[in-house]
Amino acid sequence: MKKISSLIFASLSMILFTTTVVFSAKPSSAFLPNPSNETGVIKYQVQVIITPQLASPNCHMLVVVTDEMNRSVGSPQIFVPGASVYYFTESGPVTGTRTARLQPARGISAFAFYAEPDERSGNFNNNLVYSFTLNATHNLPK
Repeated sequence: MKKISSLIFASLSMILFTTTVVFSAKPSSAFLPNPSNETGVIKYQVQVIITPQLASPNCHMLVVVTDEMNRSVGSPQIFVPGASVYYFTESGPVTGTRTARLQPARGISAFAFYAEPDERSGNFNNNLVYSFTLNATHNLPK
């Protein structure tokens, strides 16, 4: 009986020791996320500056960011009077042109107001925020 007790105690001690070592060990660097700038997210911040006279609750406009091929970067966002900042993201890094603009919502043919598009070209790196500013005006495009 003494031999069995010693064997059980030794087995439990080894299990406890192994569990402690395994769960307290730091993970290998092969399993950690890559901290390099090879993959990640680029963030775009679009600020819409508009006077209360222009921003009516019935203005059906979208805030969009597009690339040089006029493809959307992220999903277009509905312009909400009172909300002045809109955020977009994409995987990166990328090189090219990004343009922020206001456009009428689908099915709406007229602009409630207009803002000159804001365009940036070059390298867009991960984990950085690129800012765009749209100044709304009554002067509609020709």
